Amino acid sequence: WTGPICLDGTPNGFTVVEVSGRDVRWRYQSVGEAPDHQMRLYARGSDSAAPDELVANVWAWDPSWTVTWSEDGAPRGAMARRMSLDPMSVQLHTGSEKPLPHTWVDPVPTQHLFYATPSREAREVIIEARDGWGRVYRERMGLRND
Repeated sequence: WTGPICLDGTPNGFTVVEVSGRDVRWRYQSVGEAPDHQMRLYARGSDSAAPDELVANVWAWDPSWTVTWSEDGAPRGAMARRMSLDPMSVQLHTGSEKPLPHTWVDPVPTQHLFYATPSREAREVIIEARDGWGRVYRERMGLRND
C-alpha cells in the first residue's frame, strides 16, 4: 500500500471468506470500517471526463452484483458501469512527485466504477449495491444545488 487506498481506489483491507459446508461466500473488509462499507461515492464532477455525473466505486463488485440508484426517494434504475480512474487515486497518485516515497505509482483503470446523472434539482441520492448472495449495501449523498 502506498497510502489509504490501492491504485484502483479500494481502501486498505482484506478479503473475508465464510465457509459453511459447500457454501462459500466472501466480502471485502476495509481496515477500521464496518463490514457494510463496500463503496465510496464521489460528487458530481469528480471525474473530469463525466462532469455532470456522480461516481460510485464499488470495490468488491463482480458481475453477480447489481448497482442501482435513487434520487430523492424515486428509484432511477441501474447505474452505468465504466472503466475509468478512481477520483481519489487520481488525486493521491498522479504527478511525478506523488506518492512519496514511491513516485512510480500511478492510478490504474478499474472496472468497478458506476455513474449516474442526478437532476439539478435533486437533494439526495442513495446508491444500493447488492452482491451475488443478496447482501445489500447503501450509501447516501446529499447534493448541493448551486
